[in-house]
Amino acid sequence: MPTAKPITQATLNKIQPTGKVQFIRDDSLRGFGIKVTAKGEASYFVEKRVRGGRVVRKQIGSVDLLSLREARTEAQELLLRLSKGEDVARTAKIEAAPQDSLAKTLERYVSIKTTSKRMKESTAA
Repeated sequence: MPTAKPITQATLNKIQPTGKVQFIRDDSLRGFGIKVTAKGEASYFVEKRVRGGRVVRKQIGSVDLLSLREARTEAQELLLRLSKGEDVARTAKIEAAPQDSLAKTLERYVSIKTTSKRMKESTAA
């Protein structure tokens, strides 16, 4: 059962492995929380229900690498984007995708094939 309580530094210090996944949700910033794995590894997350009734959950970062204040600030920004209708989970995948166009990819393919002597010059032209 998920728990909702104020997340403080003391909460972070009390995190221990329980053998199952836990979600600790913050009651002061709705949608912000900590996911604790079965082995006790904890990370901040933000979640919100978006259009269509689907729940989007986005990991912010590890509790060990990110301070609580930084995580809250990042969570507020992500929740604002989610409330405007942006799906931050899909946006991150699109931003991480290479920005090559089809023309650049084709040009690279043709240059590789012509240098390896597998393609005739008439085909490359």
